[in-house]
Amino acid sequence: MQASSSAIEKMGYSKYPDDDVLLVKFSVQRVYSVQGINFEKESELLKSAVIQFGQQCKVVIADSVNKAANEACGEDYAENEEEWVKEKKGRSPYLLVCFEENEEHILKGGYRQEKEEHILTYDEFKDGKQEIKKWEVEELPSIITSLTVHLSEPDLQIKLVSLDRSVYGKTKDNKTLFDLKMTASMSAFQSRPKSTVDINLSLRKSTNLYSSLDQKTSRHIFMALEEPDRLKQFLYYFLFIERFTHSQFKKINYDNCAQNMFNIPARMSVAGMEFFKERQLDAKNLSQRFQWCSLLLWSEINDNDVTSFKKLKKTRDLISHGENVIESTLPVEEIRILALKLLGSI
Repeated sequence: MQASSSAIEKMGYSKYPDDDVLLVKFSVQRVYSVQGINFEKESELLKSAVIQFGQQCKVVIADSVNKAANEACGEDYAENEEEWVKEKKGRSPYLLVCFEENEEHILKGGYRQEKEEHILTYDEFKDGKQEIKKWEVEELPSIITSLTVHLSEPDLQIKLVSLDRSVYGKTKDNKTLFDLKMTASMSAFQSRPKSTVDINLSLRKSTNLYSSLDQKTSRHIFMALEEPDRLKQFLYYFLFIERFTHSQFKKINYDNCAQNMFNIPARMSVAGMEFFKERQLDAKNLSQRFQWCSLLLWSEINDNDVTSFKKLKKTRDLISHGENVIESTLPVEEIRILALKLLGSI
């Protein structure tokens, strides 16, 4: 139900005339707790470089959310960081992802509270922030997925836990305009020290992976990374592995791969190649295609990974057939490791 004019005014807003025009450009900041690593003590600055993901998105990691925001956006994120940490149950280091819209929005009049350094508006941009909404659906999943893959290590998987989201605008005279609420969540993880050099390297590798991902590839793994329910997590991860395997299988170039892998003798170069192409056409199911990709494409995948995949598939099949599977025993951590390792193989 929409608030009445009198109710809005009782909240401290004043109605401005239509000839009082504001030009506003919106941005969104997403804050994550990076669980699984921390800065080494000798890393004096305790912050990473600012890394660009595309033309409009910046990413930085720091031991302080305000330090991260100042590096990426030139100003503090929280007015009182100590209180913010208590409220959000935050734990450093923090990943700050900042996306800025290209489009300027025009506000004619409207209900506002104008302070010295910022402006509050009441529901004045119902149709605004479309670029932000589109970016969060289409680009953010690939960014978070890429960062998770390359900040993790084979024996320690990191987790990016969403703590906060802030959408704000900037006016021509550099005043900050607030129009949306913030959200929060939390989790827990084990940490390992990492140098600033290593963190910067991981961030740069993440940009390379991000540029090679499409929305379909990253959507399900992003949903798994964000999902608290273990059953849904497991199914999202498996759905990613399934879709990823089929898409990678289609990219196999047997003229390049099979010759080297199977050492086809020169006397059988034509018939031998035809034989392997026929075997490829026979590979219809997921298990067969996973094996082909492991042999010909994924240099990081080993015997243990294939064994793990077979076990995970049996679990998925039990769920699909309606068998009683205890949620607490689901191998969520194992399937997460395999999914991230597959992405790391690109």
